[in-house]
Amino acid sequence: MERKDIEPLLNELVPIIKSIESVEGISLGGSFSRGLGDRYADVDLIAYCQTTPSLEDRKQKIGRLGAKTLVSDKRIDMFWYGRRKVDVNYFTLSELERDIDINPKVTSDTVSYVLHAQILDEKDSVITRLKKRAESKMSIINGAEAKTMLMQLYSELDKVDVAFKRKDIIYLSNRLEKSKEKLIKLIYMLNHYPFISLKWAYREMERFGAIPKDLIKRLEKFSQLGLDQYVEKVGLLKEILIETEELGRKKFGTNFEVVKIKRLEGE
Repeated sequence: MERKDIEPLLNELVPIIKSIESVEGISLGGSFSRGLGDRYADVDLIAYCQTTPSLEDRKQKIGRLGAKTLVSDKRIDMFWYGRRKVDVNYFTLSELERDIDINPKVTSDTVSYVLHAQILDEKDSVITRLKKRAESKMSIINGAEAKTMLMQLYSELDKVDVAFKRKDIIYLSNRLEKSKEKLIKLIYMLNHYPFISLKWAYREMERFGAIPKDLIKRLEKFSQLGLDQYVEKVGLLKEILIETEELGRKKFGTNFEVVKIKRLEGE
């Protein structure tokens, strides 16, 4: 399912959101902006505002749609429109600019929202300028930043090892999932691509140029293995990590070197 499949809905929603006080631009986000939407996917819209619009004004304007409201708070309106759930996220231009400048990491939700935005309506190119700003920040992701993520992953694997020795099953399960997520975030960093959710990760990584061989199949196998298969499960994760580290060295050179951990390499 593509954007064209929700175009009739967008044609009705955009003029209403555009009429809300202080809204300067609207973009399509979420799975549809990434080309990954399906019949179960929400429609995620981002409203770029001078100031955060009042709840009263938003309720009045969105109420014209006859939509069934689920949640309305300072940052978001969630409602059903027909058979599709719609989320409208409100960001002020000043906070977006600040977040892009202060926190330009690949894991930043703000950077991801802006970079993936499909512009539906804008005044004075406000979204276009933000996208260019975010793109310039993403281009400077370097080996030192990726190395920090790698070291965090080593730390997670230490916690996994301790949890296994303590037979703390709940914590062990939690740390294994955290380790997998950090590994995926590292792969995103190596490809200068903003990570926002595991929901889309497997399909997005298929498009990447720098990934370990058969990555998706191995990650799927990792997820399918139970804790009673701990040795195989952790071994699979470490194999992928070692290959990812090698990709990092090829990309960033000595800036990506780290102190080896004997337990990781089984020495």
